[in-house]
Amino acid sequence: MIELGVAYLSVLSSDEFPAVTNSTSRDYVVIAAYNTGPGNVIKVLGSGRTSAVTAINAQQPAELFEHLRTGLPMQETRDYVVKVTGYRKEFVTAPAVASAATPVLAPPPAAARTSAPAPAPAAISGH
Repeated sequence: MIELGVAYLSVLSSDEFPAVTNSTSRDYVVIAAYNTGPGNVIKVLGSGRTSAVTAINAQQPAELFEHLRTGLPMQETRDYVVKVTGYRKEFVTAPAVASAATPVLAPPPAAARTSAPAPAPAAISGH
């Protein structure tokens, strides 16, 4: 089953979001899309794939993370983005047992690691 999850992450990164230029930003949208689907992530960030990728590339990773943490419509996905990126610190500081090819995600911005659960998102106009 792990192989299927890894394969899906690869599809999301290479097929759904290849035009995202910052690798950390791509990691964030892939994590969100893994939980809620790429179409839902695109809807939150733009009116279509092209405008969503433009919006992603215009933001710094921390700004994008905050947008996902507060703007995704499903609380489960907002929590998932915070939880999964938060695990990064544990994996990076753990003894080296993974191969060098294992991708490493950037840690979530400090505010997300120490803040209370994300509030419900505001209504998104035009969607």
